[in-house]
Amino acid sequence: MFKLIMINGEPHNAEFVLKPGENIIGRSRSTGIKVSAMDVSGRHSRVLVEDDMVLVENMSQYGTFVDNQPVESRIEVALGSVLKIGKNTEMRLEKVADSPAAPIGMDDGPATGEPSTFDDEDVTGDVTGADAGLTAAPAPHSSAAPVSDFEESLTMDAGIENYDDEEGATRAMHTRAATPDEIQILKDNESSRAKRKMTITISVVVVLLVLGVIFRPRRPPPETEISWSKDAKGNYQHLFESGISGGREQGFYDLRYPDNGTFKKSDVVGGYKLSGSVGRDRDVPVRIILQEEVDLRLASMTQEQIVADWIEMSSGSGGVWRFNPPSKLAVFFGDKNGIPYSRITYLRDDNGSWFGVANVFRHGKHRIVARAEAPANEQVRVENLLSSRLIYVADEYQFAYWPYIADIAAVSVEDELSEARHDLDRMAPGTWMSVDKQLCALLSRVVPQEDIESTQESLRLLNKLRQSEALWFNSQQLSFESYKFRGDLKMARKVSVFTKGVFSEMSDQRYYTVRKWNLEP
Repeated sequence: MFKLIMINGEPHNAEFVLKPGENIIGRSRSTGIKVSAMDVSGRHSRVLVEDDMVLVENMSQYGTFVDNQPVESRIEVALGSVLKIGKNTEMRLEKVADSPAAPIGMDDGPATGEPSTFDDEDVTGDVTGADAGLTAAPAPHSSAAPVSDFEESLTMDAGIENYDDEEGATRAMHTRAATPDEIQILKDNESSRAKRKMTITISVVVVLLVLGVIFRPRRPPPETEISWSKDAKGNYQHLFESGISGGREQGFYDLRYPDNGTFKKSDVVGGYKLSGSVGRDRDVPVRIILQEEVDLRLASMTQEQIVADWIEMSSGSGGVWRFNPPSKLAVFFGDKNGIPYSRITYLRDDNGSWFGVANVFRHGKHRIVARAEAPANEQVRVENLLSSRLIYVADEYQFAYWPYIADIAAVSVEDELSEARHDLDRMAPGTWMSVDKQLCALLSRVVPQEDIESTQESLRLLNKLRQSEALWFNSQQLSFESYKFRGDLKMARKVSVFTKGVFSEMSDQRYYTVRKWNLEP
């Protein structure tokens, strides 16, 4: 078993034993590892224990770090590594010493005794005691005062007198009426029987009521966090809608949204909106909005300028907007070189108060904004859902991405293209990042000038370069894992160091990926 020891934060030196499977770290009461720091999200990090392996996954916009390296996807954590969440909370992963086994032969089960018996009272039996010798008989015909029906029914057998006379004996049976004391005894016994019946009936009703309370249908616990739609097997359910410029099948991108049968599409300025509901009871409204702007001026903006310009434009579009500073974590769309984007949270007052998460990025002269929002009073429960990755890009779309780089080269465009072709023909990985940067700077020059021919050639060369990078990176990763599997850590480290040297630009997703390679066997 594994445990996390708090080395910086509250409670200091606290130990959290990790159970097999999923362990959630955060401020929420529903988490298994509760941390009180104010810069920790309700559900901040997910720690998975699988056999002898511990994996960690970031769930918060404020980031999770392992040995001061940001966690971008699910990674393995080595023993002794420090897991950092927020600014100051740090925990170290260690093994839990095996506890001694219980002595053999101990009887863990409850002791068994003799079966008990339960004696039922016979509430319908014959009257005992003084009543046993009384036999009900009909009252004799008499001219005496009449008696009540009850007293008549209680006329008792006073005995049989036998006598013989000399002239021919006859045998007669003489009866008598019950005395007042005998009648009272019978009344008391009847009352006792009625009380016993009532007691038994009440006891049965009470037992049935208690069982009804215990086994009544119960509502599931409240949803402290609303997650993405899942099927009966726990798999995420989602649908895709093509992007404004085109879908992944056409070489562009798709917008992802929950597949729960509630979302409807409608048009908005510059794009479309998907309106639906989430939650167990489908009672929390959610809007997912995709907008795309095409403007030549955007091609000459950095990512920071693109975000600032969008915030300014949105603030003047109606309603009251309150934006938080963009997250400083490096996040990307795609699984190759990736397209970096900025994540911004906001509050918006327009026909109610809404909390939202916006993803903003630039692609050439296009600015794409995908945002998801829900009522502000549901922020705690829906923040993780709204922060889900909404954009899925085609490989060729991320291969064609280029950040704006001010081109101060004195050579002509044709000379730069010729030099780039020559470097690509050499297939030298050590030069790839410089060629990549050269082509991005060239595109930053020719796209604003609307030099279509040079733009197309630059994108063709960039696509060729990115394909070579992707193939080479995959081969390096396989080599690293192979050497590590065979226990040749020296060669694995050599592959890791060389790959880090090739992917040295922080605008490339692989810069972070290769730095997460774990050399622990």
